[in-house]
Amino acid sequence: MPEAVLDQAVDTGFGATEQSNENAPPLIAAALGHVSRIWSVRTFVSNDRFTIWTFGEDATRIEWHLEHHTESSQCQLVQDRVDTCHTGKNIWSTARTILLEDTCATGGADGSIAILPDDELHGSVRSTVTLFSQLHASRERPLDATKSYAFVAQDALIAVSNQGHITLVTLLPNGEFSTESLAYHEELRTYSLATGFAGTAIVAGKGGTVYMFDTAVKELSIVANAPGKVAGLFMSIIRTADDATRPRLLALVTTLGSSNAQLVEVSASELIDNTSATARRNCRQLQLTQDFVVTSFVMVNRGVDGIAVLGSRSGAIAVYDLSSQRPGGLHPCFDRAGVHGDAITTLGLAPPKDTSESRYLFASSRDGTYSAHLVTFGIEGLSFDLVHKLSISFGPNIEGLRITQAGHLQVWGFRSKHFILHDVTSQEDVMKVECSGVHSSWAFLSTDEGGTFAWTQAGKIVWTTQTQQPVQRINAGGHGREIKACAVSPGSPQLVATGAEDTDIKLFTYDKTRGFRCLQTLRKHVTGIQHLQWSPDGTWLFSSGGFEEFYVWKITRDVPYVNVGVVCTARYPRNGKSDLRIMGLDVQEVQPEGHHGTIEFHITMAYSDSTLKTWSFNSSSPDPWTLMVQGSYLTSCLSSVYILEPAGPNATALTTSTDGHVNLWSSDSTDAARVSWTSRHQVHQNAVLSCTVHTLPDRSTLIITGGDDNALAFTRITDYPLASPSLRTLIIPRAHAAAVTGVLCRSTGVDGALEVVSVGLDQKVKVWQVRIDTSQDGVDGVEVQRKGKGWSSVADAGEMVWLGGRGRAPGQGVHNQQAEVLVVGVGMEVWSLDGDDGPNTIKEALDSKS
Repeated sequence: MPEAVLDQAVDTGFGATEQSNENAPPLIAAALGHVSRIWSVRTFVSNDRFTIWTFGEDATRIEWHLEHHTESSQCQLVQDRVDTCHTGKNIWSTARTILLEDTCATGGADGSIAILPDDELHGSVRSTVTLFSQLHASRERPLDATKSYAFVAQDALIAVSNQGHITLVTLLPNGEFSTESLAYHEELRTYSLATGFAGTAIVAGKGGTVYMFDTAVKELSIVANAPGKVAGLFMSIIRTADDATRPRLLALVTTLGSSNAQLVEVSASELIDNTSATARRNCRQLQLTQDFVVTSFVMVNRGVDGIAVLGSRSGAIAVYDLSSQRPGGLHPCFDRAGVHGDAITTLGLAPPKDTSESRYLFASSRDGTYSAHLVTFGIEGLSFDLVHKLSISFGPNIEGLRITQAGHLQVWGFRSKHFILHDVTSQEDVMKVECSGVHSSWAFLSTDEGGTFAWTQAGKIVWTTQTQQPVQRINAGGHGREIKACAVSPGSPQLVATGAEDTDIKLFTYDKTRGFRCLQTLRKHVTGIQHLQWSPDGTWLFSSGGFEEFYVWKITRDVPYVNVGVVCTARYPRNGKSDLRIMGLDVQEVQPEGHHGTIEFHITMAYSDSTLKTWSFNSSSPDPWTLMVQGSYLTSCLSSVYILEPAGPNATALTTSTDGHVNLWSSDSTDAARVSWTSRHQVHQNAVLSCTVHTLPDRSTLIITGGDDNALAFTRITDYPLASPSLRTLIIPRAHAAAVTGVLCRSTGVDGALEVVSVGLDQKVKVWQVRIDTSQDGVDGVEVQRKGKGWSSVADAGEMVWLGGRGRAPGQGVHNQQAEVLVVGVGMEVWSLDGDDGPNTIKEALDSKS
């Protein structure tokens, strides 16, 4: 390259070439904030301060201000706040209005609109105070850093210093703080633990003495004397119906190397610091099993004394019946290992809606999941059934959970250097604080709109309070990437399952007036979702993806606080062992002979390497997966599979492929463990992208396909299930201006006519009327006429399903005006075919042009 050209070359910024462009404007300040590309920037001056908003690919908005240092004549970009506005990636649109004091609005790839109010207009969203590290200092002890602390109120915490001082720290309304020295204990030097609950805090150290502080009395008292160094402090409360104003508060104390745990009942009226009062407290010894290290504790209000539930560092749970009067330490009446894969950090309790003999027990764990168990107290003992277990968007460090007064389940923990408060019920992050991470000391007291979070940073306590959610959403968002799979459950209310390229599966409910509401997000896949299917009763969901990923999900409705219970009960044996995609699947429920009440599924899978396999799945078997039959096509990728009804001895399955063919498969007469394709019929010039199957009155089969060639094809299979079925096709070329990615079919109930709906990448939804004279051969009696069309705002449509309707398969059978069409892709959209007029209504339009 000529030297003159090299002189004009400008580095992209990613290399090591030093830039020296004398014509460039001078650089005032630079800072790193977003974790990916910045899409847009807005600047403005407000209250004599130069403010910058940056919007990034990481779906966050960062607010900066430019700070000028007069002594050095330099400028610095200072980060004021970071707000996660959307799910997934990308903020595509932004707006700012000065009418609402610099309120910001953003639109993201998830389809939601977020409003970020200005702090000055709506009050303080978040305030941060840094406390001095030397709460107590003297000539003898000039350095006295805070060792442990716990909240006793939203504006107050108990702090224990490294030298043994106990201090009450109160945050004042003006943003300052005050300290009040409570006591000094030598045994709290260098080592101390503190925990708080319901306005009470307990503190212990290496000597074994446990001190309690109550905000009502503001005095310290001794509540227990443990035999050795205290390893864990936990608190729980029991509220009774007959005495709701005076709940019972209990503390659990564990000591290092001991096989016992002390359970002490604390009463506010006993705040007298003397030996006789401590001896009169109700103290029980709980015998711990071997290697059971307590990490969480909750009390169950049942009977006179209640039941104690303990969680361990290994993920096990132990239950103690305190009504037992046996001498010595209490042994667990029930225990279960492997409830979680790591330490159970918090246990929470909630009564169910239907019976008082059961409780829902919630648990959070450092394995990155939280769970719900239905605990039933029966005559034969205690049963412990898992009804919900899912991971959170952050993790694996999930540190706690709480049921709010509004009836929402909150879960909190850490993602890298950020503390996250997540609302499970509303499926959104409530609070996010940049801190020192999970390995530093911290304390948190939650509220419905956020809470108060404190952590240790550089030897100081940093205190942050959030009084309202910083991001308010006009509408709830969906996936952060395009949706590729969708399935609607049978029954009522219907659950809409969607799978997208962001690897998430979401469960929605739909209401015509309020739209879609996300109930749960299922995070297990690591590749984009390829196919979803419900079981006939709507209690099982099956999902497939790349890397031979296949998961079986058990669905339990009406689980309080989590909307719907979801448990991943099984995974495919070859999950993650290759780069093959499971493109499509068909699930048939069968009843095994001699096993009444046992559910077994026959799952036929179509693979991207042209392989077809049928597996038997039995959830109650120790080895649930059994390979029944398998076969191979040519070199093209199979795109979908359907089990034909009735399943005859010859043609049992139908597949579509990327070579534009539909194929019929039958069992191999020489090998019962193999299937082979017996008929191969071309319907499109290239890949078949969508397919639906409809059984005609004469038991012949109509296959409707959409292809990458923009065509819509109607293929009729007759002489089925005889050895040589006949396949004939009627093709509608240029049915769409782009690839046809979704087709649906249902009977109108009028003169045997069918109604077919198609959607394509041209963002058009079209309705076709199909009449079939079954007395004629093949497709000679097939007549297709377009009824209407509409423009869809969903780009890159991936699938289309019936929404609403009646019966086992929504929208099938007799024409039902309540059945609508759901189109998914980059967003979700519901269409009414012949209902009331509306923006997404297609009515009869036989004379309209294409």
